[in-house]
Amino acid sequence: MSNELKTIAFFGATGGCTLATLAKSISNGYFCSALARTPQKLLDQLEALNVSVEAINKNLVIIPGNVRDIASVKATLQPVFASSERGNKSARLVDVVMSGIGSIPKLQANVIEPVTLNDPTICKDAAEMIVRALEEIQRTDGGQFKPPSMIAISTTGIDKNSRDLPFALMPLYHWLLAVPHRDKMDMEKAVVGGVERKVLAAHFTVRPSLLMDGKAKGSAAVRVGAVSSCHSVEGDAVEGSPAVGYTISRADVGNWIYDEIVAGKDVARWENKCISLTY
Repeated sequence: MSNELKTIAFFGATGGCTLATLAKSISNGYFCSALARTPQKLLDQLEALNVSVEAINKNLVIIPGNVRDIASVKATLQPVFASSERGNKSARLVDVVMSGIGSIPKLQANVIEPVTLNDPTICKDAAEMIVRALEEIQRTDGGQFKPPSMIAISTTGIDKNSRDLPFALMPLYHWLLAVPHRDKMDMEKAVVGGVERKVLAAHFTVRPSLLMDGKAKGSAAVRVGAVSSCHSVEGDAVEGSPAVGYTISRADVGNWIYDEIVAGKDVARWENKCISLTY
């Protein structure tokens, strides 16, 4: 399947997990588009990761804008690549969409939900906008629509039927992070809904444990689990089992996504799964 993954659209590309996947994709010859509110910030981050200027110029199109603007989202999903290897320069729907959009946590005067986000619905809103944009593209494509797959960065601690948290982290996740987790759950529902409405071919919902900065430890350090049902209703039957752990680096998450989903030889094993990653 890796040979089929010619183009990838990135949302939230300046975030650590998504940035790591983008950097490896560009460096390895994949044609990528990225929506960015501040394009220079993204370019600076790629330079810091030693992505060559040649690779960036050849393989990346940056669309200035934000994910709540449907025109910007559609331009990211249908980029125009300047490289001669793409043939003509007409806009073309990407093969894969990746979203790692998030918001900054902040404290609030609420004992029940002490932590919120600067933008408490950004993950849900981004996923819904991507699905809406794909629906509009589908309606106007003259019958040529080929739905892309979508990779979405979620979190552990939100599955109703599979425990993917150590017991020691349950109070932190279920109390302190209730608002961010609600947004991730709503995002998962929107992504799965896109598959059900046939504007997405499949989803790969990645649920890392507590994300940390720092260097990647490498694939040998990453433990992986997967379950068959996202946004589960309590009591649903679930196939598979998650990996249970405390932390993982953003770099290792992004690298795993590239190695196993973007360029993987057995991508089908992860299709329509919720994939937990941890050390």
